[in-house]
Amino acid sequence: MSKLEDALKEAVDSYVGADVLNEEIKQATLVTVVSALNAESVELLDIVIHLEKALNDASNPTKRRHAIQLLAECLRGAAQLKLNFKHVETFATFFCSKLGDWQCVEGAVGGILVLLRRHAATLRTLQYEDAPIVV
Repeated sequence: MSKLEDALKEAVDSYVGADVLNEEIKQATLVTVVSALNAESVELLDIVIHLEKALNDASNPTKRRHAIQLLAECLRGAAQLKLNFKHVETFATFFCSKLGDWQCVEGAVGGILVLLRRHAATLRTLQYEDAPIVV
């Protein structure tokens, strides 16, 4: 697949960069991003790579919060998104790691919930520090 196109970058950046994320911004952005994911014109990994700076920005908790929420919403909204075992494991580990950042809790829980609803069978097989994840 390709890197993010300018229009998609703008949509992602407007979601993450908003001081206050109102429903209008949220819906307009999600329609653009989820449509691109469903059309397979972009991969979720491309979005994650684009969000890397925002996800790790210790000086801007709002950007971190919005970036996590966007990823969770992408997982929730993209019906055609195909995740293999490694994808599910990586996202589960990632969202769990964000539970310690209070700004990211809402998005992390949302992401975990989507994974549980759509990929519970895969999650049941994961091992975390020698203990199975119970679903």
